[in-house]
Amino acid sequence: MTRLTYERRIQLLALAAGFPGSLIAMILLWHGSYSSGAVWTLAFLIFSLWLGFELYSRCKHFRISWPPCAKKTFRCAPAGHEATMPWAK
Repeated sequence: MTRLTYERRIQLLALAAGFPGSLIAMILLWHGSYSSGAVWTLAFLIFSLWLGFELYSRCKHFRISWPPCAKKTFRCAPAGHEATMPWAK
């Protein structure tokens, strides 16, 4: 079994942090007396926000070049090389 990298551990921790709240919200939503359209819409919103915050934390922590993370360019630079990024000057 291989060890998890630091980046993977941070990603899993970010997902695990949002899981309990998302699960409780989904249970309350599905067992409530809401219309099916409201249930599906809110379920999609909860799931999207959960994954969106995880991706945002990955962007902020590792400065990856995923389009919502990159400001002016799509180049990828490892942490510690921020001087090569135009917006970090």
